[in-house]
Amino acid sequence: MTPIPDLYHLAFEGTDIGLVLCNAERRCVVANAASATLLGSEAASLPGSAMETLLGPQSPGMPEWELRREHPDGGVVWLLCRISPPLVGSGHFVVTLLDISERKRYVEELQHCATRDPVTGLPGRTPFCERLAQAIAYAVRNRQPLAVLLLDIDQFQRISAEFGNTASDSLRRTLAERLHTAVRQEDTLAALGTDQYALLLQPTSSESVAAAAQRLLELLAAPVRVGELEFVLSACVGVALHPEDGDSAEDLLDRATEAMLEAKRQGPGHIQFITAEINVKAKRRLAIGRCLGDALGKDELRLEYQPLVSIGSDQVVSVEALLRWHSPTLGEVPPGDFLPLAENSGAITAIDDWVLTTACRQARAWQDEGLPEVRMAVNLSGSSFRYAQLVQRIGHILSASGMAAEWLQLEITERVLMANPEASARILAGLKAHGVRLAMDDFGTDFSSLAFLSHMPLDCLKIGRSFINDITTVPVSATMIKVAIAMAQMLGMKVVAEGVETSAQLLFLAEKRCDFMQGNYFSPPAPAMEIGRLLIERRCLEIAPETEGEVHTLLLVDDEANILNALKRVLRREGYRVLTAHSAAEGLEQLALHKVQVIVTDQRMPAMSGIEFLGRVRELYPDTVRMVLSGYTDLQTVTEAINHGAVYRFLTKPWEDEPLREHIRVAFHHYDVQRESK
Repeated sequence: MTPIPDLYHLAFEGTDIGLVLCNAERRCVVANAASATLLGSEAASLPGSAMETLLGPQSPGMPEWELRREHPDGGVVWLLCRISPPLVGSGHFVVTLLDISERKRYVEELQHCATRDPVTGLPGRTPFCERLAQAIAYAVRNRQPLAVLLLDIDQFQRISAEFGNTASDSLRRTLAERLHTAVRQEDTLAALGTDQYALLLQPTSSESVAAAAQRLLELLAAPVRVGELEFVLSACVGVALHPEDGDSAEDLLDRATEAMLEAKRQGPGHIQFITAEINVKAKRRLAIGRCLGDALGKDELRLEYQPLVSIGSDQVVSVEALLRWHSPTLGEVPPGDFLPLAENSGAITAIDDWVLTTACRQARAWQDEGLPEVRMAVNLSGSSFRYAQLVQRIGHILSASGMAAEWLQLEITERVLMANPEASARILAGLKAHGVRLAMDDFGTDFSSLAFLSHMPLDCLKIGRSFINDITTVPVSATMIKVAIAMAQMLGMKVVAEGVETSAQLLFLAEKRCDFMQGNYFSPPAPAMEIGRLLIERRCLEIAPETEGEVHTLLLVDDEANILNALKRVLRREGYRVLTAHSAAEGLEQLALHKVQVIVTDQRMPAMSGIEFLGRVRELYPDTVRMVLSGYTDLQTVTEAINHGAVYRFLTKPWEDEPLREHIRVAFHHYDVQRESK
């Protein structure tokens, strides 16, 4: 039988746990081979050494502590040191040493993953804020500026949805590498999300910040190839400066976010610094967010309704439900201010349900009162449109209100529909099968593909007021309307023009055979009671007809009233219908209201020159005969205008009456000949 002391020796030396026996004076008496290995020493050299020398200082009252030892070979070992109670009768005690190096590496990896973006390896939000806080403290001590830039990449979520995580991850890594090339060693680049990057700069001036932001945008704009795919991206940048825009990390990042959101509203490639106006908007946005949650429960929301009128029959055919919010604290809050916040917070679903329910009940109430039947149009948010049980939800609301599905029109913005055209087409088909009508709202903002539109079961396209505002003055807007109407007719859809404010706009739309109009020209949004009276009165749209027929009509444009009066006197016996305008804008309004064959305009006028005016006229009304009558003759200007077809004749002031009359007679003859030849 093996003696007991030999068993103790075997256990002492045979374990891979380090064991160090110390006396009451806290000196090593004996240590096993494992302890020597862990400590990076020879076992024979350990006896007699003070415990603190071998194992580092022990915190009073702590039975265990961690020890980091660097070995002579350059390796690092982490040890967990545990001290036993003193042995009875001797005062000796044992210290055990456990190798926890693997555990420490695992914890460090977890911490790295928690603080680093796993795809790009860039710091995340938490370490960025920590670094920003340190930079702010340093900047305060040394009275140095610093800047936070927040980059937001457009359409990245769409790329991820269409091409998958593998492609989007490769794209993110490439972008991070590019951004690194523009970052100095003293700057900090971080990834705050899949499509957002933050950059901490220590600039010399606001100009250097702007230059850095522009450089980042240029790097992001260069095409990125991922396998067989090539992506062309755009981005915007929000900038916050210390100390002007905030004195803490959280404040600066919040201000940079506000600036970035403003940059997004401005459009791709925009750089936005914080301004006093943005700060005011930010504070109001926070207040709106705080009050929004209670708005529904406190009956602060209401609906107003705006009629849609058939341009062909002049009759009201539908009304659009428009959400309004009057907060006791904030006053009247525009939908554009609170709906995006509702979308982000998730409150939009409940709001959409309330709007749908209220609008359907109102439509049914008008029907029960015996009023002319009108369709109820309701806007649907992106969140509600993508709701899995949308069709069932709509059916439940219709059933509860007693309104037939055919009297409900759901309006979804072009941006929402084109975010995922294939999925949108499937959802629309389900709604269409349920019997509701469908409209694409804000058509033209995202330039929908005709191929996609042809596969969407839409009943009508709604063109936003941004295009309608300029249809009588901006050729691009006028062309947009023409194209939209032609496209809709080809696809069997109707066209609604929103935001119609003037008779000139209405006449333009009528001439282009637009189907419906909506706007303050007929009726502004109004409470249900006022719309009810309008329906009872069967109020109709009044379109002023062009009663003069084909009578020769001359438009005179000059900012000097005495010149216009003199010209009218010269031409009073010619038999023309003479229209006058004191500016180019007023001239464009007259052209929208009347059929004009010949135009005579001054060259030097405020806001828009005569040649600029006639250039627009050529695009909008190409059949007109256009002449300039001016006391200023710039040969190059005259030549370019004639060569580009904007001007038929260039006449000079002061004029001779009879030659002027003859020039105008020839111009009308020229118009008549051109018309007969077509």
